[in-house]
Amino acid sequence: MSTQPSHPLNFSEIVPRLKGDDLWEYDCGSKGHCESVADEVFQALQRPSDFPPMGAAIVSGDRVAIAVDPNTPQVAEVLRGALNAVRATEASDIDVVVGDEATEETLAEIKQVAGDVVRVIRHQPSDRESLRYLGADAAAHPIYLNRALVDADFVLPIVVGRPKDESGLLDGTGIFPFYSDACSRARFFQSDEPAEEAPSDPSEPAWLLGVQIMMSVTPNNEGTVG
Repeated sequence: MSTQPSHPLNFSEIVPRLKGDDLWEYDCGSKGHCESVADEVFQALQRPSDFPPMGAAIVSGDRVAIAVDPNTPQVAEVLRGALNAVRATEASDIDVVVGDEATEETLAEIKQVAGDVVRVIRHQPSDRESLRYLGADAAAHPIYLNRALVDADFVLPIVVGRPKDESGLLDGTGIFPFYSDACSRARFFQSDEPAEEAPSDPSEPAWLLGVQIMMSVTPNNEGTVG
């Protein structure tokens, strides 16, 4: 049998009920189809898994930054829903930071959804003026991230749902190393340093940044939102 729950599935509650000859297939959405992407995103941010409604973490005057993975399916509609959710809070300013691999077409779609009030920033890992020092990693290497993310009071990463990186090195929030400086990226992907000098935890920058929740969007077999 298979299950596509309409709410978060707690496997710790289900496993004890399974019989020895039961075979379950959990479909995370790759076979589904989302009819109203923006509405689904808005609702998801009102009831995140293991977190209160997003608005409870944003107070009056807060600057919010949305870090958008440009590979997210139907990224413009996903962003529309996220922006509607942020605009329903008391946030004062909103920045949208887009990964540097975004095509011009994708960037244009994002800017159209953002409108004139929301600032859209394409991340530039080699532009020191657009970066801000976040802290040092476990090996004392400096970590620089996009300035808009570091300056924000609340950061919401939006990423495309992928199988977990086999090496376990990638940060699940998509923040590091994708919004870091060029040196940190090179050190992360091409480092020939001894293992004890390599970054010990790729999630560390997200913790230092204070990322509280994230949105992961699962593509279906047609490449749209599942």
